[in-house]
Amino acid sequence: MIVFQNKKNDILQVSFKNKGKDKVISYVNALDGEILFNDITEDGRAYYDREKGRWRFERAVSIANVMKLKGIYSYEVGITSNGTKDRYTTVDEIKQSNINAFSFSGHSGNSIGTSLLLTNKNQDGSLPYDEIYPNNIPSNKEWKFAYLDACDTGKTDDWAENFKIWSTSKGKVLIETKDKLHINTAHEFSKSLEKNQKSYGGSLYDNFIRAKSDCNSRNFDSSLFNYRGDKNF
Repeated sequence: MIVFQNKKNDILQVSFKNKGKDKVISYVNALDGEILFNDITEDGRAYYDREKGRWRFERAVSIANVMKLKGIYSYEVGITSNGTKDRYTTVDEIKQSNINAFSFSGHSGNSIGTSLLLTNKNQDGSLPYDEIYPNNIPSNKEWKFAYLDACDTGKTDDWAENFKIWSTSKGKVLIETKDKLHINTAHEFSKSLEKNQKSYGGSLYDNFIRAKSDCNSRNFDSSLFNYRGDKNF
């Protein structure tokens, strides 16, 4: 129970604090049940390259749902190299927002996964391309969750260093890949991770292991997925 002063009429009000599934905290009037105001404490974005097909959108939806299941308000956002939502507007949005969870579903831009590739606004995979590099993502945020759903993103420590998420980190997680990521494997893994988190709850790491096992049992090679960070997250 919380007592606070209403600035509009200077009256003291008694309220209850209720935390919803999306970590939206509502303050409810104890007398009549009216929601006085909401407060979102954590926020995320599941970005995806809008090239047609390849399960990009579906993967982003699954990852956004995983974020929500872990108490981070999130939704999917499609971006291109030269549309209204491009690299520049995306990076500006990240810098100006309070988000502390990030994912990207699409291609990496090189053989060691140190960039994320955007195709053009026609969504047909043709030029022009643009790339998002680790240093485009502000490193001064308190990143809690990152999922790099693209090839080779864990071959170097560049992304981990930018997000400041390591194997020994507490209270934060980075999911990355150590090799080429087939689109069907990417789709099956993100879908399975969402399903297991929804079914079992608990730590993300336990459901990460379940998702890998599920994929392997259906002949999708999940050995390339790597988990850095807190196993109790």
